[in-house]
Amino acid sequence: MTTMREILEAKGGDFQALLERLEAQTKTGVTLRVLSGGMDPTQRKVAPTVAAAKSAPPAVKQHADADKGRELRGIGVGIGDTEEHDGLRFHRYASALMVTDLANAGKRGKTVPEFSLYNLDYTFGDKSADELENALESIAKAKTYAQALQIAKKAVAFVHADGSRYGSSLNIEERPLRGVDVDPPEGASGAKIAIDTPHFSLSVDARGFSASDKDDQNNLPCIITPVRGAKQTAVKAFRTWVEANRDKLQDMTFNKFTAALNDAGVNYHYYCRMD
Repeated sequence: MTTMREILEAKGGDFQALLERLEAQTKTGVTLRVLSGGMDPTQRKVAPTVAAAKSAPPAVKQHADADKGRELRGIGVGIGDTEEHDGLRFHRYASALMVTDLANAGKRGKTVPEFSLYNLDYTFGDKSADELENALESIAKAKTYAQALQIAKKAVAFVHADGSRYGSSLNIEERPLRGVDVDPPEGASGAKIAIDTPHFSLSVDARGFSASDKDDQNNLPCIITPVRGAKQTAVKAFRTWVEANRDKLQDMTFNKFTAALNDAGVNYHYYCRMD
């Protein structure tokens, strides 16, 4: 009868070397080792043994290191903050940085490009975290939309290649917006207005307006853009009235404010949030 040794030798293999290469590590970190020995009846039988691995396999170590990671520091634009410069708007959420090109903001028939670098609230390995923090700082100083987008794409490519466990979740979303739906930059015609008085707060932008009563906490009255009718006409009339009466607003109660809007013929929808 042909022995296993004869078969292996016939194929040109080295029996001892092959046995040594049979050693394997399982996913649980247990080492399976086949001790040297032949199939010859005069030799002792092959004795498989199981021994606990002293350390985790390299692949497991790599994931463990990546898991440690760290959160990104508040670099560039602070979380919750909005900044504008060089015709760009930057807004930082906890999980994303949004960059908007304001060249056509507020214009009908025009397109406004915008991108978000998202999943920034994940933990990343040190190299990826350093790269991202440098990118966030550079994006916040970008002079053009194309420059900001290029920096973001370079950072994403680096993090993906770095192989951090959560690195593949980091990505960029680009989207075209209607110019009329984007607030023009601060100080420009049609820019967002936000006013906070002792008795109420209000805001108006390209899409609508709202105001909330601070005094009546039982009913929490508020007004918003009319649900039906000529919304854009109402938004324009509201903005015009607010800009003409900024100085008077600080001394008005919410009821006097709405009464003044009625006198000016501004159309709005009134409701109470507690109803």
